Amino acid sequence: MGAGAWLISRRRSEGATHRGVTRVDVDDPLLSGFRDALEAWFDTAAVPAVLVRPDRVIFDTGVAEELLASWQRLTLRLHERECAL
Repeated sequence: MGAGAWLISRRRSEGATHRGVTRVDVDDPLLSGFRDALEAWFDTAAVPAVLVRPDRVIFDTGVAEELLASWQRLTLRLHERECAL
């Protein structure tokens, strides 16, 4: 995984992007070595997508568009706080 957050979906999905978020699905060549493990994890978790923070901790699971919107709101709030300091 490269720098930044990653939005990993079980199936390919088109949609919005957000600066600093790499959007991929389990069939992406970037994840080829992890495909089986990811498929098993998605089966166990019973979720369609996961957003992984830049520090490689899971931010949340759920619907890709909702995860991206939540991440965008959080990063905007953090940016506003930094600007206020």
